[in-house]
Amino acid sequence: MPPRVRPYDVADAGALALIFYRAVRIGAADHYTPAQLADWAPAVRSGEVFAKRLDGMETWVACVDDVPAGFLSLQDGHHIDLLFVDPDHIGCGLAFALYRHLLAEMAHRPVPRLTVEASVQSRAFFHRQGWQETGQRRRGAGVAEILTTLMALDLPQAAG
Repeated sequence: MPPRVRPYDVADAGALALIFYRAVRIGAADHYTPAQLADWAPAVRSGEVFAKRLDGMETWVACVDDVPAGFLSLQDGHHIDLLFVDPDHIGCGLAFALYRHLLAEMAHRPVPRLTVEASVQSRAFFHRQGWQETGQRRRGAGVAEILTTLMALDLPQAAG
């Protein structure tokens, strides 16, 4: 059964916090050092704390059997701030379903360009979707420093 994508509800925050933690600590483990992973996701955040992290962003949730399994958050109407899938569902099309939903949403908005700060792991996903690299950014410090790739996708003009 294909994943169902729906708008985020604050009641999802605890489940999304766990997805984020598992995606970083398990799903990205082959791409980063233990120090980098621990700095990025030191512990599972509470639902209340994660709800504050998502506050002000537009977020969609991908569900498998009505259970959240991935999510995408858009900041400032054009920047993908979070795109995470639970490691038990990697390779099942959830990231693509969320991305496809985002593009459908953008088709009705006057947004000329989407941006993202891609991790090592997500960079290939965005390349496959036609995104272009625009730079790099260093996050963290010392042994926990992570290099991310800044990417952008120019969108067709919305029909007006």
